[in-house]
Amino acid sequence: MHFSSTLFLAAGSVIHAVHSNELTSMGGLGKKMPITSATFGVGALALAGFPGFSGFFSKDSILESLAEHKAWVPLMFLLAAAFLTAFIWVVRMY
Repeated sequence: MHFSSTLFLAAGSVIHAVHSNELTSMGGLGKKMPITSATFGVGALALAGFPGFSGFFSKDSILESLAEHKAWVPLMFLLAAAFLTAFIWVVRMY
């Protein structure tokens, strides 16, 4: 689960740069902090289980097993959760 630590390190970078833990002071930093923004992007893709990233290999086996057993309802919930988790991280950065 290296993607979690990547996201925490990027969040620490933002907190250090703005000298605050207030979310209202953290908006619009994508252009001002491009490396941190890219780090968040990579972490979000891994967290979403995007192919080629570390999260894909852990989530892929769970989703594959659910599809094999035709457990469509849990499969759809987990796919939606993976998408929303990554989406929320990306939206917070911008």
